[in-house]
Amino acid sequence: MDEPSPLCSAAEGSFSSTCKYALFIAILGLCTNTTEASGAAPSSLTTREPAIKAVELRWNRLAPYRAHGTFRFAVGHGGQAEILRRIESVRARWTDDRGDTVFRFQTVYPEPYERLLDFVDWKLIEMPFPRLQRLGRGDEERFLCECNWPAPVRRSVVTAYQEKAPETFANLLALKPGVADELVRLNGLPRPISCREWAVRVAKLNALPEAGLENFLFDVDRASPSVGRKPLRDGQDDRCSYCGGRFIGGADVAISFTGPRHGDNGLDNLVPAHGKCNNSKGDFLASAEHVERWTELSRRLDADLAAVARECGWPRDRGRSTAVARAVCLRLSAGARMWRGPDTLDSVDHTRFRRALVPVGHQR
Repeated sequence: MDEPSPLCSAAEGSFSSTCKYALFIAILGLCTNTTEASGAAPSSLTTREPAIKAVELRWNRLAPYRAHGTFRFAVGHGGQAEILRRIESVRARWTDDRGDTVFRFQTVYPEPYERLLDFVDWKLIEMPFPRLQRLGRGDEERFLCECNWPAPVRRSVVTAYQEKAPETFANLLALKPGVADELVRLNGLPRPISCREWAVRVAKLNALPEAGLENFLFDVDRASPSVGRKPLRDGQDDRCSYCGGRFIGGADVAISFTGPRHGDNGLDNLVPAHGKCNNSKGDFLASAEHVERWTELSRRLDADLAAVARECGWPRDRGRSTAVARAVCLRLSAGARMWRGPDTLDSVDHTRFRRALVPVGHQR
C-alpha cells in the first residue's frame, strides 16, 4: 500500500485505507500526552505506544453507525484490515453491554488486551511505520522520525522483543529534533485537519454522506459518562467548577481545560458545570484560576475517580491528563487570552500554570 503522507493531499487517489491518518493522529497525540514532568516534549516513542493509541482510536469506531452498521476503514487485505478484523473479533468475544470501552476491556481482561496489543504492535512495525514518511509513490523522506529496524522484519524477532528477550529488536522511534515540540505547539491545526480527512475517506469507502460522520468518529463530548456526575458534583460541594454557584437541578459534565481539540476525555479532565458556563467557555482554554482548581480537584478525588473509572469502564489516567494540560499551558504565547467566566478573559499566567502543573523539583 504505497499511500501518501496524511499531510500530502495531492496524491489522495493512491489511498487504500485510513491507516496513515490513524498513525499520524496517534503520534500527534502521544507527543502531547507524554510530555515530561518539566513540560518538555518527548524525544522518542516506542512502537508499543502508537499501538495502544491505535487500539483506542479504532475501538469505538467499530461500533454500529446509525442504520449503516459498522464501517469499512480499508480496501483489500493488508495490515490495516487485519488490525480492524482483530479488534472487531476481540470486541465480539470479550465485551458485552457493560464492556464496550477499551478501558474496561483492558481492566477486566488484561491478558487478552496485551495479546491484542502484541498483534497491533507487530502489524504497525511490519508496514505502516516504514511507509509513514513516503510521499505519494516517491522516495521516503524521514521528516517525523527514524525507525531503524530492517525491512522486512520477521515476526519471530518482534515476538521475542515482546516476550522481553534482551536486545532482539529496537522498538524505538527517534523523533527528529524539534518535531515533537512543533507537533505539540501546532496540535490544534494538524489534528482537526487529519480527523477531517479521515472522516472524508471513511465516507467515501462506505458511500455515506459526510454530514455528522466526523462528530461520530471524533467527538469526545458525546460519550461523557453520566455515572461520573455524582462523585464530581460531590467533590465540588455540588457547585459549578467554573462559577462556584450551587446546582439547582441538572449539571453538565464538561471537558475542563484542553477541550475536545486534544482528544482527552479521561475522568480527570471532566468537571461538573452549569450548562450556561459550559456553553460560554465553549472552545476557549480555561484560565490559570480554573486550572489550579482542576488539578486540586483531581488530586483530592483521586480514590473516588479510580472507583468511578472501574465502575463505568471510562478511561482514567491522571498523569496523561496533566501531561496534556502541561503541553498546552506552558506553550501558550504571551498574547493568548484565557476564559475565566462569561464575558471575562484573562491574560496568560505562565507562573501559575507552572506552579499548578509542574512538580516541585522540575520547575525552572
